[in-house]
Amino acid sequence: GHMKQFSTTFDGDVFKDPRTCLTIASWEKHCSENLEFVVLCLRHPASVALSLQRRDNIKIEAGLRLWLRYNQSLLNGISKTPLIVTDYDQLEFGFASELARLTAALGVRMSKKKICMQADDFYSANLNHARTAEIEAIGLPVEIASLYQELRSLASASNRKNESNKSLWQPLSGLLHRRT
Repeated sequence: GHMKQFSTTFDGDVFKDPRTCLTIASWEKHCSENLEFVVLCLRHPASVALSLQRRDNIKIEAGLRLWLRYNQSLLNGISKTPLIVTDYDQLEFGFASELARLTAALGVRMSKKKICMQADDFYSANLNHARTAEIEAIGLPVEIASLYQELRSLASASNRKNESNKSLWQPLSGLLHRRT
């Protein structure tokens, strides 16, 4: 009920809600006609855990488990909708080029000048509160480290592919094994 109502009354192009990872199968079931793409903005698990600790006083271990749950839920739940993965931790090294890749993948036409202006107005490395030393100090459990590397490789692979190759972003059933 609520998903269908939202999908038929929403007048924007994009919405951001990490909880969608937990409910993607329901979104596909009830709103597939309005769900063109899912963009996963991948963050390092330790960065997410540190952010949750600072903002909500959630223990690091619990934050890591949440990262795993959300990402596994997305991968296990998505079956029809093309998934585009972008590596948040790499944005400070090339946000404009990543924005160009994303807009092309989403079928949005934008001039290089406009992309650069959008990038300058939107992204700030100062918003990255977790520093490399803090992130590296947190040891990742093998399961989390493995999933993170798989997702990073998807983001990296998509950066090397031709943006017009829509098959790259087809559902992940053949690219990643299902996780339980």
